Amino acid sequence: MIYLHSLALQASSYKLRFSVNEESAVDMIVKNRKTELKSIAYFRKKFTIEDVMNLEYEIGSLRNLMIPKTIVSAVAVIVVSEEDAKRNAK
Repeated sequence: MIYLHSLALQASSYKLRFSVNEESAVDMIVKNRKTELKSIAYFRKKFTIEDVMNLEYEIGSLRNLMIPKTIVSAVAVIVVSEEDAKRNAK
């Protein structure tokens, strides 16, 4: 949860510094979610500006869909010589 506090602080700072209003921030979220639908996305649903604006604030001035979801994954890389790979291949 600690990263959410820093994310909320950074978002608030950005909004103040560049005079970004809530509607513009939400519009950006909706556009980004539309782009995600073309790939493998966490949310597979179209959201409208009204959908996002009707969400409660999660922390600070951030609504639920404004916070990136944490996804846990893993990758394994196996390095062997070509001889060992051929010998152990089934």
